[in-house]
Amino acid sequence: DKTYSLNVQIRVRKEDGSQVFIDNPSTGQTYLIPESAEPISHRFVASYYALGDSAVTAGKIQTIAGVELDYK
Repeated sequence: DKTYSLNVQIRVRKEDGSQVFIDNPSTGQTYLIPESAEPISHRFVASYYALGDSAVTAGKIQTIAGVELDYK
């Protein structure tokens, strides 16, 4: 079954639970990368919400997120 849900928006939240807004760098998350070059992992949470006042319909949801690294 390939029926997708309708009237859905996906929200991405940082580790502290605050929302990340698209095209708003001030809502991004800052990480310090250690000089030791050891691997690091960071977690985000994605959740879905109704889009406006419309009811969400049952079905699959597909989304893609990109991460932009700004090396300073």
